[in-house]
Amino acid sequence: MQWPRLSHLGIAPRIWVALPLVILGCAVAVRAAIHAAEWLVRPRPIVRCDLMVVLGGGARERVSTALDLMSDGACGVVMFTGNPPDAILSDLPPGLAAAKGLRRFAAPSASRTTLEDAVTAVRGAREGGFDSLLVVTSPFHTRRADWIFSRVLSGTGIRFGIYPSESFYMDYTRWWKSWDGLDVVSGEYLKLSAYGLGSEILVFCATRS
Repeated sequence: MQWPRLSHLGIAPRIWVALPLVILGCAVAVRAAIHAAEWLVRPRPIVRCDLMVVLGGGARERVSTALDLMSDGACGVVMFTGNPPDAILSDLPPGLAAAKGLRRFAAPSASRTTLEDAVTAVRGAREGGFDSLLVVTSPFHTRRADWIFSRVLSGTGIRFGIYPSESFYMDYTRWWKSWDGLDVVSGEYLKLSAYGLGSEILVFCATRS
């Protein structure tokens, strides 16, 4: 028995070739999307730190983690960035109020972005004579923070680590099931793209200001 050709059935052979590739691509995309939030988490270990730098942004999860780390003696002193500096310490719940009593080093300037946080950290380290930093920020923010700090600190002789804080606002394995997760993850990828396109110019200008 001779089967009819695909062309005789009105089906172009190229569709049958492309269809498995489309299905495979969709499967890969879905799997990548499931792990999109987890990919953003990028810790960087460091053996010793002189100064802990807690990035501002209003996330209490960062303060909570900093409090635990400082209580364990992770670093000698802590600096909170933000606009204004230490703004992250305002309106803390009773369980985190002890963070205000930590041994602090005043940030030398206000910062509104991660890039400005990194520049502020460098200036603070130089003023205080610190040569190693531990940067504490939210898990989703660690990859971008690592990227930016590595460029700003390059050639300064200052070593740094990145420590992901606790997560109060989203489940990184089910990020798509909450509005917070959708907003944070999509926004972070947009910011990563933006920094990727212009980060070298921004860093060059910021470190020379």
